[in-house]
Amino acid sequence: ETWSESASWIHASSDGESRAVEQAASAAITINSVLKMSDLGQVAVVTPTVGKFSVVNVSFVSSVAVTATQRIVITLPGMSSCTEGYGNTGTSIVQHLVIKAINVLNTDGTNAVPAQTVGSSKQVASTDADGLCPTSAQCYSRCKATDSEYGVLGQFKNVIELIPGFAIPANKRVVIEMTQVRMPGLIGLAGAAQVKIMRDSAECSVIQVSLLGPGTCQLDVGTFGAFALQPAVMPQANAKVSPRSLNVAQSTEYNVLFYSAAGIPKDGAITLTLPPGTIATGATVNGAAISGKVRTASGKNVFLKSPASSKDGTYTGTKLAVMQTIYCGVIETKAYLDGVTDTATTMTFPSNIWTGCHSHITAKQQTLTSYESINPDFGHRAGAAVNWEMINTNYRYALENVKLAGGTTVTTATNAAGNVEVTVSNFRYDFLPFGLINITLGGIVNGPIAGVTTSEYEIRTFATASATLPMETTTGVTGSLLTARPVTAALVHDGVGAHAKGGCLLAVDVLSDIPANSTLHLTFSASYAGANTLTSVLIATSAQLAGTAFAGRIPVTIVVEPAPGLSTNLKAVVTLREAIPRGQVLALKFLGSLRNPRRPGTPAVSNSFVIIDPAGFTQLQNTAIPQTVITAGALESSVMTTQYDIVGLRTWLRFTYTSPSEVFTGDYFTVKIPAAYSFTTTPTIVNGDVESYAYRPVLPAPDRVQDLARLPVLNVLGAVSGIPDTFGVTNIQGSLVTVKRCTVLSAGPDVSVSFALGPLLNRGYGSPKYPFGA
Repeated sequence: ETWSESASWIHASSDGESRAVEQAASAAITINSVLKMSDLGQVAVVTPTVGKFSVVNVSFVSSVAVTATQRIVITLPGMSSCTEGYGNTGTSIVQHLVIKAINVLNTDGTNAVPAQTVGSSKQVASTDADGLCPTSAQCYSRCKATDSEYGVLGQFKNVIELIPGFAIPANKRVVIEMTQVRMPGLIGLAGAAQVKIMRDSAECSVIQVSLLGPGTCQLDVGTFGAFALQPAVMPQANAKVSPRSLNVAQSTEYNVLFYSAAGIPKDGAITLTLPPGTIATGATVNGAAISGKVRTASGKNVFLKSPASSKDGTYTGTKLAVMQTIYCGVIETKAYLDGVTDTATTMTFPSNIWTGCHSHITAKQQTLTSYESINPDFGHRAGAAVNWEMINTNYRYALENVKLAGGTTVTTATNAAGNVEVTVSNFRYDFLPFGLINITLGGIVNGPIAGVTTSEYEIRTFATASATLPMETTTGVTGSLLTARPVTAALVHDGVGAHAKGGCLLAVDVLSDIPANSTLHLTFSASYAGANTLTSVLIATSAQLAGTAFAGRIPVTIVVEPAPGLSTNLKAVVTLREAIPRGQVLALKFLGSLRNPRRPGTPAVSNSFVIIDPAGFTQLQNTAIPQTVITAGALESSVMTTQYDIVGLRTWLRFTYTSPSEVFTGDYFTVKIPAAYSFTTTPTIVNGDVESYAYRPVLPAPDRVQDLARLPVLNVLGAVSGIPDTFGVTNIQGSLVTVKRCTVLSAGPDVSVSFALGPLLNRGYGSPKYPFGA
């Protein structure tokens, strides 16, 4: 309407007469066809969690009525109406928003219109030129991909266009109930929702304006409902932390595998919280990979499933490795939690990631020469230079995600609880949502206690390296059962002769913390004896370590006590009364009568030691201490006697000694004839033939003429004790005579050996006593 004449705006006189104070004529005013929506809008999110699916109720009051063919367009910033989509029919979309109902309410909460169930959200395809959805045709998801980017969420993934199908009166509260709305993947404040009331396509067909643009197609608009996103708590079973070596206090690699619903931006970060006592000052990033399943393979091409990117050329120049699932059996199982609102992914991992996956990853890996998405079902084609020669399609893939320029970085810190945290950041590519993330760290030193499972690990993901609020947290990840660590050890005997008796020195490299009152068990092989006689033990000196692997190091000084009640013939046990920190050398000097092996050589079975803590768990061990080479032992109780001690007379020499070692079949004796005796005739041994004589008593002596005629020039008379055997001379070199046993029976140990050699001729003059050598 227009003002055509003056009028009073206020009654200025007491008599009620109208009197104009100011007056002006205005031009005609046209009322705008777009009305502002009421500020009574609300967004209720049941699960405001990063990356999760949630029920979302959008409620608003509009001052305009909505016809059955007009549109309600809802924009949810950062959210998504679907997971990554596949094709133009929408049938391959993994999970899609569902509009459960539209409620139109009076101010008292009663239904102004009967509640309406909506079977389809009737969304506009992202390739539509005008952005509008014809009412006469079915419209598909805005998640539809373009031809060059199959699977990538479309431009309007966060836009829901609803054609109600019934009239909605003005100034009524409209509540739209939606399920399976995916929350933003980044932590922080989610932007406010926007609701627009739009004319139908027939009304706007001539205007041809964008769906989201201004203009007369828009009847009402409102913005409201910002909310804070909460970090997601991921199931602990969907993560696995695996040290390559489980040896206590060992520097090793750690593999971290975990499922992420939100994904991680390439500028984001991953933090691993380690159990107490674990050291990570030298931590390195040894690998990072995007992991998924192979769809199929053909020649030089491998077709990859999600979570690989759907953008052409993304991974060209990136290393791709594949491994058979028979070895690397990572299984992803998806299921609805309640059938409607949320999905759950359950991961199953191999018992040993290192032997199952890593040991087979180098068999087939190449740098990609091309990468493109060529069909609508996540068949991302990865091309390489040579044929992959894959025997079937049961493979997993790993796409390298370590940044080259600038480098993926790792930092360490200690949290308030005293645990070490390792943070990896600056990746080459985004880790896309709904995927398995694979990180390998090096230079981490396992905790100090073996035999007990460590406390649990924790994994957190962040949108940026500097962010303090995580996107996803996986707590309670199963700890690692550490085992005893093999360490260097040295064993030094007081004497190295066969069957010698004495003490020994044991030196051990203490590479993990040893609690007080632990016990050290030193076990000898079965060729030793008398370990239970080592009843006295001292701390060795640095000088006593000379010549060992510990030369120059200073042994730790602690209180040590023998534990004779635990010792046996082959094992000496001592109690370590004080704790020993890692990095020390424990050197113990045992005193006693340990008997060396009875025969020379290197014992076939090694000696060993273990250190067992008070709880009964082995902490350190060496099952094969470097062997001591045993040398020839000394003869015991050796005696030579002569049959006749008269000058110039024929005689036999008897040699007798005690043999602590067993006399084996192939053993032989060497005897050096003393200078006081000579051969009656120079003997000759041809081709090692044995001249033997079965002993039988000859009385009164074996030098009578009738007996001498039956004897060779040099012979051995059999033993009179110890070894039931016959002997023969097999070699003579000057005064050195070799005597061989003629049977195949072994005897001993600890037997007396006695045999006579002759005939020999005494000197023709008196002489002192001569020793013999053997």
